[in-house]
Amino acid sequence: MFSPASIEPELEEIVSKTEELTQIVCRSEAYHAYHDCLFRLKKQESLYRELNEFREKNMVLNLTEYQQDISEDQDRLYSEYENLLTEPLVMSFLAAEQKVCRMIRTIYEEIASRIDVDLSHLRDGKDED
Repeated sequence: MFSPASIEPELEEIVSKTEELTQIVCRSEAYHAYHDCLFRLKKQESLYRELNEFREKNMVLNLTEYQQDISEDQDRLYSEYENLLTEPLVMSFLAAEQKVCRMIRTIYEEIASRIDVDLSHLRDGKDED
């Protein structure tokens, strides 16, 4: 059995290592490219606003539950924003954003795959064993 006092040093170490990991991510080329593009985009308010509209619509489309095939809807969305998506700064930003998101996802997956926690109650009754 553990007491809150006995877990505190472990938590301090976890926070310390998390800060180290965060610093590594923030020093990465992908993270710097992302922030450079973001800074330049924000200077062009209308372009940044239009990009955010696209990103929001794209996210909603990708997160819509029970939608079997979103390819037609995605094609329409990409056609609607074709001019935006061919802007060099927008293309650079989206590529940099994707790299940072992939890095964060990889970090999460590495942690989650190594920590054994029973999450079977989150399956909504689906039998995935």
